[in-house]
Amino acid sequence: MPQVIIHKVLTNDRQRNGRLAEEVRQVVLDVLEIDQTNGQVIIYEAPMYDRSNHESEKLNFVFVEITMFPGRTRETKQLLVRKIVEKIEEIEGVLKEEINCAIHEIESENYISGTKLVT
Repeated sequence: MPQVIIHKVLTNDRQRNGRLAEEVRQVVLDVLEIDQTNGQVIIYEAPMYDRSNHESEKLNFVFVEITMFPGRTRETKQLLVRKIVEKIEEIEGVLKEEINCAIHEIESENYISGTKLVT
């Protein structure tokens, strides 16, 4: 924990996806000041025909989910989102206006690793 899931349009570009995952993970470690053994980034891709949006919007939008334990300041969350969005803009070429983020804060008692509750 924390975990970042990036939902984006299908590219089948493993090298770019790997770079995005690694660089976003480093952002998470740096901004949240957590140990290198923590933090996961997952890239989910969907083809254009599996995506829907208002006709005035592009279909290459990105949705980012950040799941973490509570307790970070509003400023830290804003910095984390800003830096993740910058990485997506840089690597994917998607405008920041087409990137939406959600932060899910869950109590440690509600996070399970394997079969063990994390406390």
